[in-house]
Amino acid sequence: MTKDTQLTTPVREADETSATRICSNANCEFAGEPQPLDEEHFSRDGRYAGGFRTECRRCQSERTKAYNRQHRDKATAARKRWAQKNREHVNEYQKKRYHDMADAYKQQKEQQTA
Repeated sequence: MTKDTQLTTPVREADETSATRICSNANCEFAGEPQPLDEEHFSRDGRYAGGFRTECRRCQSERTKAYNRQHRDKATAARKRWAQKNREHVNEYQKKRYHDMADAYKQQKEQQTA
């Protein structure tokens, strides 16, 4: 097997409107089963054939979580750097989330005091 064939996963045409892809992770829950080639199952990435990553979202998420557990200090530092660079975005998100959840917070507080 050449290096090129290891890095690419074939895009299979199911019909004229929808393509499928098999996850490149050998330990995938859906190993060997074609999944729809859409944003629900694969992350977008223009560097790959068809514009999607070769690893399904579930495998990508599990791999990222494992990395973050193993490199906790590095991951925490990266999140802090991002939050400092994007302070405005973080503040807007927190305000929106607070206003969206205000009623739920009030109900929860009433239940706790009752």
